[in-house]
Amino acid sequence: MGDRTHCTLMIGGEITEDAFADLVEALSIEDPDDFDGPTLEEALLTANHVEFREVNGGALSDDLDKALIAAGAAFRWSWGDGGSYGPGVTLYDPKTGERGDYGTLDGEIALRVADTENPDVLRHANRWLNFEREFPALVVGNDVESGEAAQ
Repeated sequence: MGDRTHCTLMIGGEITEDAFADLVEALSIEDPDDFDGPTLEEALLTANHVEFREVNGGALSDDLDKALIAAGAAFRWSWGDGGSYGPGVTLYDPKTGERGDYGTLDGEIALRVADTENPDVLRHANRWLNFEREFPALVVGNDVESGEAAQ
């Protein structure tokens, strides 16, 4: 057995009902441990997040990652400390197809001192800080367009 930790998946953005159903199916396979609501669907629509207690290496599975991107969902995958790694976060913006990966401190994006000397790293981190502050609510309906962002 590997090094396991607690993870949280937040989901946002505008997705179709079909994409939402596919996403719920993919999440069900991953077997989240905790969510706020009687069903996974209701939990996502009201609290927009699910918890996983025992995730090997804090890693988002390839299948769930692909399902989130295919649904056109914005997401925030965060993990806690493990034996050989610190806490961190992966963010995905479906509007641009970009992904940001950072270490965290007290749940916030953290940079190494050496990184603060690079203006490009600071701009990139600031972009993701703003994305987190304005994280979109999850909206499900057939009047929204869904799908993988243009690359």
